[in-house]
Amino acid sequence: AKQNRRFIGGLLLRRSHFVIEYEGKTVAHAGFPDLVGDDANRTLDSSGQAVYPLIVSKVTEQGAWVSYQYTNPLTNREESKRSWVVLFDDLIFGAGLYSR
Repeated sequence: AKQNRRFIGGLLLRRSHFVIEYEGKTVAHAGFPDLVGDDANRTLDSSGQAVYPLIVSKVTEQGAWVSYQYTNPLTNREESKRSWVVLFDDLIFGAGLYSR
């Protein structure tokens, strides 16, 4: 469990948590910290579909579920992922679950 913990800006993030500015800059990504600062608009799944525009099309201030393919940091394989995303100010907060 401890290897799944990462603190960013004083917040405890598990591997499935992420924060992205609405315009697309990755602010925090617990599973892939090397993505911080990158443009999330460039992230594609194995089928070539851009993941971030899908998230933006569904996110609300009340929260919404989004399903897509993404690399699981524990298995290093692309898997089905379902994330709960919430828009707050100009930030999108998300936490996801991988299905096997």
